[in-house]
Amino acid sequence: MNATDGLVLTLGFGVVSLLVVAITRRTEEILNAATLFSLAWVLNLAFCEALPFEDLRLAPTTLAVAIAAWVAFLFGFLASCSFRWPLMRGPASVSPTRGKLLLLALIVLQAIAVWLELKQTVDISDVQGLVALPGKLLQARLSGATTEVRVPIWGLWRWSFTLYLPLAFLLYKAKALRLRSLIMVTAVALASALLKFTRAPVLNVVTLCAVGMWVVQRHDGKAWRAAWRRLAVVVVVLAGFSVLFVGMEISLVRKATASSQMPVEALLGYIGGPLRAYQDVLQNGDWWRSDRVYSLDSVDFLAFKLGLKSQYEGQIRPEITFGTATNQYTYLDAFTLDAGVPGALAGSLALGAGVGWLFFLARRKGSYWSLVMYGYAAYGCFMASANNEFIRFNFFLVAALSWLFQVMLTIRLRRPPAQHGLDDATAH
Repeated sequence: MNATDGLVLTLGFGVVSLLVVAITRRTEEILNAATLFSLAWVLNLAFCEALPFEDLRLAPTTLAVAIAAWVAFLFGFLASCSFRWPLMRGPASVSPTRGKLLLLALIVLQAIAVWLELKQTVDISDVQGLVALPGKLLQARLSGATTEVRVPIWGLWRWSFTLYLPLAFLLYKAKALRLRSLIMVTAVALASALLKFTRAPVLNVVTLCAVGMWVVQRHDGKAWRAAWRRLAVVVVVLAGFSVLFVGMEISLVRKATASSQMPVEALLGYIGGPLRAYQDVLQNGDWWRSDRVYSLDSVDFLAFKLGLKSQYEGQIRPEITFGTATNQYTYLDAFTLDAGVPGALAGSLALGAGVGWLFFLARRKGSYWSLVMYGYAAYGCFMASANNEFIRFNFFLVAALSWLFQVMLTIRLRRPPAQHGLDDATAH
């Protein structure tokens, strides 16, 4: 590392540290979305600058943009979650009976989708098939069978844990669901994520559980102690996930190339590599750019599905090789391709402000919709070092479905139910 890089990193980390401390004090929550974003981002920078892989080294301009975007996101989050936004109208509590019925329905729909998916990819018709399931999933991932699955109607519910996990924690907070039932629901969500044999769904479940534990905490003098306990639990879970994920990646590489890799090398395509790939977008911005507006990916997808566009390029980016190979360019790629460095900074500021607003709603309102969207946004922050979940159609689909379910769960049929917001101050 040269002197220029060291100066940029030192100044950048100093400003970031001040913002993270301010956010933690303001939110009284260690595992807020801004912290998850920072954890993912600092791991990327550490892999690029500290590991003994020269091909991962970043130019000073790339370092400056990466840190400036980090600062912009944190500033937007801090400003937004500190502002007293007007709260949405309508009750925040959910009907326990309707909530449990919806929870069961979403789990059943997901189970059907998973079963149909497995029927297309692996044979689990007998006990022996179940025993050999991990190896079959590995083979299906290598052959590309997992990407060719088509479950037209039921596929919508494949990842419905984004909708039912927050609901389960809300029901538990309202004492409408027992702890053992909550654990069972979480186990079902985790199992459905593991059956995809890829990292993102598992991270999604872990993030939703971290947000869920925050949902059920008591906002009193013991809040900080509870926050540290949640942090310890999540750290242990993430450590276990890292071992599992590295094992998956090493198995994939060995099966595909018959070569061995060190554990750190197996991670480079996902941590460190994306930021190094983003450098190529900065330096050679048009090397794979088309005339589409990348930040409007969800609009392109919807127009294609409605027949208004003849083709959709998709979310998969071209692969790039620089000692390792990756097709991920961090969440900044779309913003940068559309509007250069100003676009990257403005996009980061806007995302930080949007996530901060969702945090405010989840803390003060405690509605089903706000918790689903804040949980999904927290997951997007965790994935920001690899790709941009916020511009994808799934983000807006989850917003629409959770809004519909909130109406179903909170509509007053006879008399108003008791309020169960997350912030005690809102109950008075």
